[in-house]
Amino acid sequence: MLLTLLVNSSTVNAQSNNEHEVFNFLVIHQTPETHAIYHETYSKEKIMSYLETDFTLDQVTFVLEPSEKLERNFSSSTFKHILSGLDAYKTMTVSDSTAFNNSIVTESEIPDFIKNGEPPPFERDSSFTNVQFFSTPLINEGKAITLSHSYSDEIPGVIIHFMVKTNNEWEYLGEGIILEKSLRK
Repeated sequence: MLLTLLVNSSTVNAQSNNEHEVFNFLVIHQTPETHAIYHETYSKEKIMSYLETDFTLDQVTFVLEPSEKLERNFSSSTFKHILSGLDAYKTMTVSDSTAFNNSIVTESEIPDFIKNGEPPPFERDSSFTNVQFFSTPLINEGKAITLSHSYSDEIPGVIIHFMVKTNNEWEYLGEGIILEKSLRK
């Protein structure tokens, strides 16, 4: 019994470390310093409005043609494995250690010009010009997806990021756009 608890505990810690590694990678490499990071990741309900266990790459709109490596690593069975963990999805609180040089903001700290999609005023109180929202990374067997959007995104959905872990390093494979389930044909 004790051995089972220790194994489960180490599995949870490894999963949490992987989530933080993927999140950190996206903040460092995909988020401009002029964007603040929202103080917590998407709710489970928001994730469920975009993803379901039968999700496939066919539901992703790619701006650039996806690489063979992305297509090879993210088959329909891969999505089934990754998304089978949706029941255990938890919102993650964003901390200074995961936001790096980006500010962390709550809803009340987001200026109206950002919410309204207006250019920043010449004199403003905030040091940021946009806010980036993320999901907690969904990971299974070294493959990860994360959803994100910002106020400046003029797309009818969210961006899905694809990553794989090789040689203990996360590699970014690409991104695409997905619509809410209710908007898909």
